[in-house]
Amino acid sequence: MLGRGGSGPHPGLHRPGRGRVDDSPAGRTAIAEAFRIADVRGAALLAVHAYRARLTHRASDEADLLDRLLRPWREKFPEVSVGTLVNAGPAARLLVGVSHQAQLIVAGAHEPGGLPGAVTSQLLHHADCPVLIAR
Repeated sequence: MLGRGGSGPHPGLHRPGRGRVDDSPAGRTAIAEAFRIADVRGAALLAVHAYRARLTHRASDEADLLDRLLRPWREKFPEVSVGTLVNAGPAARLLVGVSHQAQLIVAGAHEPGGLPGAVTSQLLHHADCPVLIAR
């Protein structure tokens, strides 16, 4: 979930960042770590939330969830620029696809013992940028 702007310690890196956001403990840990890293590096974030589309499900509900999860971190790190992307579909496919333009993906460890879950495992094998597993 980390990207670069035009200034900072590594001005040659201009690829936007991507990452999956969810309301699990692992997801909340990943959000916190992504904000900390972005703050230290002067980088921008793009929080990506994938969900399963259902007839009774609205994209606006998912966008509201993402905004609620990010709100305390935006307040704690007001100088970090944060964009959001909400998309229906498989999280692994979405993140691997957007990893081509990311500098770093911060993902949570969703399995017991801090091991990567299915989405994170796919990222580790197929992402086109480094993946940090926050636990």
